[in-house]
Amino acid sequence: MLAGEAAAVEEICGSGFDEDASGMAGSCPPGEVDAIYGSGCDKLCDAPDRDGDGYYSTGGGPNAGIDCDDMRRDIYPGVTTSTDGGSTWKTCQSNGTYTSPSSSDFKPPGCGTTYYLDPVNGSNSNAGTSVATAWQTPAKLVSYYEAGDRPAGWHQPASSECVGLMGGTHSFGYMHGTDRVGFLFKNIDGVKFFGYPGQTVVIDSGGTSESPRNPFHLYGATNVTVEDITISGNHCYANGLTGDAGCFVVNADGSNVDVSRVVIRDNECQWDTNCAGFVGHSIAGLKLHHSFVVDNYDHAAGEGVANKGNGVIFYRGTNSEVSDSVMGYSTGRLGAPFVQKHANYGSGFVFKRNKVMNGTLCAAFGGGNVTASNNVIAGCDYAFNFADRGGTSYQVGDMIVENNTLINARALQYNPQLKCKRPIEHTWKLS
Repeated sequence: MLAGEAAAVEEICGSGFDEDASGMAGSCPPGEVDAIYGSGCDKLCDAPDRDGDGYYSTGGGPNAGIDCDDMRRDIYPGVTTSTDGGSTWKTCQSNGTYTSPSSSDFKPPGCGTTYYLDPVNGSNSNAGTSVATAWQTPAKLVSYYEAGDRPAGWHQPASSECVGLMGGTHSFGYMHGTDRVGFLFKNIDGVKFFGYPGQTVVIDSGGTSESPRNPFHLYGATNVTVEDITISGNHCYANGLTGDAGCFVVNADGSNVDVSRVVIRDNECQWDTNCAGFVGHSIAGLKLHHSFVVDNYDHAAGEGVANKGNGVIFYRGTNSEVSDSVMGYSTGRLGAPFVQKHANYGSGFVFKRNKVMNGTLCAAFGGGNVTASNNVIAGCDYAFNFADRGGTSYQVGDMIVENNTLINARALQYNPQLKCKRPIEHTWKLS
């Protein structure tokens, strides 16, 4: 069925949405769980992967290991969780069992010195190296445009150090000229950022036009991990440091950056066609997975206006992946939930097991060496688009598109002038 034709609303399992408005969070019917977005219920997928996270309750799934909780897509091997707000915590192991509960200050494996940020109970006069002595803001850790802007006691996070964000709203920002700068970290190596288990961590500047241009920004980062944070309520523009307009930006020739279980939603995204909830630019080995990037666009322009914001944009780079994530818009067809542009990704780009919804071009690729497989794409003018999107590198083809499920969407828009190494390969499963 083509986009725009009348169709019954179909519930997409594991999307985080309640597409058919069939339940109420907190009292969901059998076969459904509380939706991530809104107050409804999300349909569970079929066993053995009912939460659709790529980890099977029986093992042997696309992702290695046995799922500890097949009703929650944010819990799988390696993830730490808590049922009492973080007072005690436990970690899901690869055999499907949890570690014994611990009440010590949590820090992920491999972390040396760990700095804790608590926007509710912290104080910047504290030591910052335990939950009880947490700082209130990242003022002593973030990068500054000028050395003279650094406060007393400033320290750039070093290899094997970690930064733990406690529950609450983190609204940090400082002014440099006309730019308001937020969580900016330049040229760091081997650092991990994490949200504290069992707590809701939100970076929200209050939604004003003077909010940080890039609320979370990794510039030239290497071997960095970010997990379990939410970015919401911000105005996302390009800043004076780079031209990338996004709410979470990873750029400037970094490498090996892993971003997981990050929610980027309901942000103002205003910079013509190139603003996005998540932007990866010139990174080797950038991986975005098990994340949720929804409704980041120019709200003033109104829904239904194309190209007024995108979900995820990848520019240039190599050997990167987007997997097991949800991208799109809750209603209406706006920009592109996912765009890859200005690149040939010589070592490959993988786009797999994602849920992509309600866009003009839902998965738009402007580079080559792409494998797009096992995705569910719904409510799009075109599910897949392959075209030259500009930039310094020509598109070289070698694109494999296979085993995807499309719902109420045209299948493919393709520029025949592209010089492909081999034809597009695809096994279509239509609904």
